[in-house]
Amino acid sequence: MQNFSIHVCDDHPLITSGLEQLFLESDFITDFSSSYTREGLFSFLKNNRVDLLLLDISLKGHNSMDDLPFILLTYPAIKVVLISTYDLMDIQLKAREAGAHGFISKSSNNNQLIDICKRVMEGVDFWNFDALTSFNLVQTKGLDIDLTVREVEIVKLLLRGYTNQKIANQLNISIHTVQTHRKNIKSKLQLEGASDLIAFANRFKLV
Repeated sequence: MQNFSIHVCDDHPLITSGLEQLFLESDFITDFSSSYTREGLFSFLKNNRVDLLLLDISLKGHNSMDDLPFILLTYPAIKVVLISTYDLMDIQLKAREAGAHGFISKSSNNNQLIDICKRVMEGVDFWNFDALTSFNLVQTKGLDIDLTVREVEIVKLLLRGYTNQKIANQLNISIHTVQTHRKNIKSKLQLEGASDLIAFANRFKLV
């Protein structure tokens, strides 16, 4: 792996200063820079070369994923990894669909952070999906059943004993949406009740 430059855009100075200290102690970083606003980021990118951009998903209420297409089109050589306090799968999926190269939770430790940055710069995208979930159960479990990512996530929460309201709160969706997903899950898996769901999970080692 070649050495690379890194830029962090986060509106919390404590975050950027901590990352600066971490990366400047790493022998593979050729240059570290930072910005705190969307405008500051665009100004910096316009006049400087950056190999890896760590971009906070939320900058003072602005969703940074809205800017991803422009950044990747204008600066195609940049690897973009989104960082966030929230580690929900739907956030990561949206980031992936928008063209980002990875996701880092702010709860990650220093070693994890450095490892992820290295992997992305080596050409390996990184996503921190829960071990019990996948893009498609057909791919990972050999099932002839096509559940969506959201349905897989709801199955996991149901197995943990979550109510519809708690699932809605956890995933930031309406309780009506949860009920619709549950109806679709029941139809696809041909389940009659909770006992059938538990049996299904045990059979395919989802718990």
